[in-house]
Amino acid sequence: MLMGRAEEYVYSRGFLRDWILSTAIIVVVMVAVSAAYPAIAESSVGDAIRRQLEQLVEKAGGGPLNPLSLMALIILNNVRVALIMALSSPTLVLPVMIEAFQGAAVGYMISAVLHGDYLAPSVGVQLTPLLIHYGLVPHGVVEIPAISLVVAPLIGVGRHGLKKAVVYSLSLLPLTIAMLIVAGVVESTVTIVLILLISIIVAFKLLA
Repeated sequence: MLMGRAEEYVYSRGFLRDWILSTAIIVVVMVAVSAAYPAIAESSVGDAIRRQLEQLVEKAGGGPLNPLSLMALIILNNVRVALIMALSSPTLVLPVMIEAFQGAAVGYMISAVLHGDYLAPSVGVQLTPLLIHYGLVPHGVVEIPAISLVVAPLIGVGRHGLKKAVVYSLSLLPLTIAMLIVAGVVESTVTIVLILLISIIVAFKLLA
């Protein structure tokens, strides 16, 4: 029944517009604001990112995680976020806030590069433009649209009403989870390999 409702919405004229607006208005705007005005994000977003990195290092026992364990952690975290957003869709505000946080987090990292700052000094993670690009783009092109997908029906709530918006949001959850699983696999494999290669190249340049 829910999947049928998802098809009804996906094939409607307003779906693509809602999805694009969901991404552009919430995520892109938050990235721009957070990157341009780092003080806005440093107190909340920056601390949250640092805590996540430190927790990841703690789970790894101070060393690198097993690739499969890392993949599982990333996928479970992504799915947890999607579930919270979908189940809180009746509130309208909470899923939008979560999506805005995702955008603000990206903006914070861009801001850290622009200001030559460290993302997490306690774990020694230094950001560079290359790390930002290859660390975010490969999985971000799947993850951000996936998260925006859950919020898309809420953008069109004035057109189809709150009840249908919630039903559509829940209906799209399986597709969102599938996309987030793909994003998690990419993030724990392709992204890690690219970051390692960039780190090796930078190290050789510094030694040369």
